[in-house]
Amino acid sequence: MKIRTFIAIDIPEKIKDEIFEIEKELSKAAGEGIKWEEKEKISHNFKISW
Repeated sequence: MKIRTFIAIDIPEKIKDEIFEIEKELSKAAGEGIKWEEKEKISHNFKISW
């Protein structure tokens, strides 16, 4: 049986800023074909295998 769980955590602004800077660099490398979300809407998904 698979269980999917979503947990929300409050990330400090400094870390959000650093993540956003990385995503801006990825955006430049990826070109025009990808729509990136605004900083305030960023979410990240992680897969944890048990």
